[in-house]
Order: sequence, then structure tokens, then C-alpha cells
Amino acid sequence: MRTNGNILRGIVFGLAAVAGFATSARAASFTLNFDAAASGSAANDAVTGYGLRFDLASFLPELDAYGDPIPGSDAYRADPLPFDVVRVNLPSTRGYGTAPSPANALDALDQGVLMTFASPIALSAFSTTLDQSTLGFPGVFDIVFQDAAGHVLLNLGTQQSVSGFVASTSVSLTGVASIYLPGGAFYDDIHVQTVPEPGAAAFATATLLGLAALARARQDGRDGRSAKSVRDTQGRDRRSR
Repeated sequence: MRTNGNILRGIVFGLAAVAGFATSARAASFTLNFDAAASGSAANDAVTGYGLRFDLASFLPELDAYGDPIPGSDAYRADPLPFDVVRVNLPSTRGYGTAPSPANALDALDQGVLMTFASPIALSAFSTTLDQSTLGFPGVFDIVFQDAAGHVLLNLGTQQSVSGFVASTSVSLTGVASIYLPGGAFYDDIHVQTVPEPGAAAFATATLLGLAALARARQDGRDGRSAKSVRDTQGRDRRSR
């Protein structure tokens, strides 16, 4: 029975470790300030390993198998004919003051930018700081959070004519596939925080609990066979006397 206890204790510790790993492996928090990149370089070169990409964006419908627009499918999508790649720049080179970070920022002056994740995320917080100028378009322009089908999950207002405007939200969103940053401004200190996927931890827990039950059943079987062996030996000893 001591062996059985050791097995179970080992599995319990393994359960805690694997469940914790499954949780932490899917939790992420990062802030992109682009300061390590050279001014004028491609933004995607600055986000290698983050599981996302930047594309110039347009409000477009999805196309069917014949290349015809699907009614009601309009969403922010990667521009199929971009005039350039998305770049990081020092805002002052275009008369937009210093970057908040304070070197480079994501350049979306000429066209909106779509930030697309390698796979949809569960978002718990998002924020970004606009350039420190008042040269943006007056009024409110929305940062748009979309799911994989292009459906709007949340609109987050920005004011480009307010110097250093901070757009932020702590609304929890699941299935975020892309985030649209409207044109007319620079974006800096883009902060993304995700929450763990509950399915991963639940799967690890169920798996190890199943292993624990299997180990206990096997050990109980061995204990039962050992007890029977002892009884048989005792019986043989009594008969020999």
C-alpha cells in the first residue's frame, strides 16, 4: 500500500504541474513599441514570434467560389492589392511629433491596418497610445475587434485629434481573430493580454485523474493478488503440519 500511496502522490504533483503549465502556456501579455526596429522597416519583422501579423486593410466583402461578393459579409480584411507593407516609423519624420515609446510607432497614416492573430484569442485587455500630435482626423474613429468570420465583437473609439490619446478596454472577448486600427494616425505601445483557454487545463486535469484511477486500480489488483498468495501459502503450511 505504501507503493500505491507513492504512485498517487506522484500523480497528484504531476497533475498540479501539468495543469499549471497548460494554463500558463496559453496566457500571454505583451506590449509592442517597435523601438528595437529600424525606422522605415516592415512592421512584421518586429513581431516575429508573437503569433500575429500586420496588413494594410480595407472594408471588403467575402467572395464566393465564383469570385462574387457574398451579401452581408463586409468586414475589415487584408487589402488584396496593398500599395506597400505596413511599416514602423518615427512620427516626427511625417510631422506628427515624437512617438510615445518614444522612438518608433506603427504607421497607419495613409491606410488602416489589420492586426491578425495566428489563431483566435481570448482577450482580457487591450490598449494603444496614438501619436503625440493633433493632426489626425477630427471626430471618433473606432478600433474594431472581429472574430474569424469578420463579425464585430467590440468597437473601441479613438480621437486622433487629441495628442497622445490612449484607447483601452478591459472587456473580456473570446474568439478575437483580428483588430482593425483606423487610418490617419500612428499607434504605439500596443498592449495585448489574453486569458488561458479553460479547455487546456480541463483536458490536462481529466487526463491525469484518469491516470491516477488506472494506477490505483492496477495497484489494488496487485495487492489483491498478493493477499491471495499469502492465504494460499498459509493454507499449504497448515496442511503440511
